[in-house]
Amino acid sequence: MLEETAGGFALFSALPMPAVFAFLVFMAMYSACIATLISMYRIVGLRPTALSAAVNLASAYAAAALTYAALSLIP
Repeated sequence: MLEETAGGFALFSALPMPAVFAFLVFMAMYSACIATLISMYRIVGLRPTALSAAVNLASAYAAAALTYAALSLIP
């Protein structure tokens, strides 16, 4: 009944737990919203804004990959 009313919960039951936690870590770390990027662009320019977004994306991806790898070791 809960899966029918909540919709997305059926997806999480099909995913392995390390993937769910890796997704949560990625979403928590990658927080560049469009308003932040526009403000950065106006203050510092295009190159530093693009570099910041790329570093933020890469670090969030690396943290998610490490989370997935670490939690995959737990039986």
